[in-house]
Amino acid sequence: MNETAARATTSVAPTITDAKQLAPELQSELRNFLMALADTKRALGLRYAEWCDRAPTLEAGVAAAAMAQDQLGQARVLYALIQEQFVDAPKGLDDDTRGFFYNLAYLDEPLHNWAAFVAANLLIGGAVTLAEGALADSRFAPLRARMPKMLEEERFHRIHAEGWFKQLERMGGHYALEQAQAAAEILPEVLCWFGDAQHTLLSDQKILTFEPSELRENYLERVAPLLQMSAARDLVQFHEQSSRWSYAGDLPWGEFDPRTRRVGKQTTDVR
Repeated sequence: MNETAARATTSVAPTITDAKQLAPELQSELRNFLMALADTKRALGLRYAEWCDRAPTLEAGVAAAAMAQDQLGQARVLYALIQEQFVDAPKGLDDDTRGFFYNLAYLDEPLHNWAAFVAANLLIGGAVTLAEGALADSRFAPLRARMPKMLEEERFHRIHAEGWFKQLERMGGHYALEQAQAAAEILPEVLCWFGDAQHTLLSDQKILTFEPSELRENYLERVAPLLQMSAARDLVQFHEQSSRWSYAGDLPWGEFDPRTRRVGKQTTDVR
């Protein structure tokens, strides 16, 4: 389904104003998806903040601070929505002592160099932005109403990520290598994060305007050409046919938790 068709279909579906209007299974799927989105944004914000005074330039440090504020602010908006809409939402969602988080596992640990920061901004930040774009025409009105401001903030993040990614590639040496290594670690996790055949309820009910496989395809259209023109091409392989990209490696579905959308062990906190 192309974007125009998806939006046309959404526009004729009845609007949902309260999560209690949804079937229990759909409520649970939506809550878990929003938890994964919010917790990943929270973790991104914390990791960006760690580079406010460590970035290679003053301007980059200022940008890291601004992006950290954006991600943490957006996470709080989503947490408030979850608490408002779901009676079984965990308590203290924005409390650092909550003890159970749904963020991408790569963000459990600090970003150990600037190249990892750039790769996370490009690949993880890009994934959450794409998910937000798929919510911009959601039938679920409380969520749809929050997307325009988030997407406007994310536009700056994408410009920053792509600019720095290309700059580190031009610098070559360990900068390009570290960036490629981080991308190779992040990409399989992100491609799983969009979900599998178990996660079609939200798109079937037009809460999301794209299915997981379509989100993956749209995501690869954005990032694969950039990665293929970088040192990452030696570590990450793609197939291209008729301008459609697919990941050539094996995705770690055996380690994927469909509830939290995490690959690997569960985290107890992000610090």
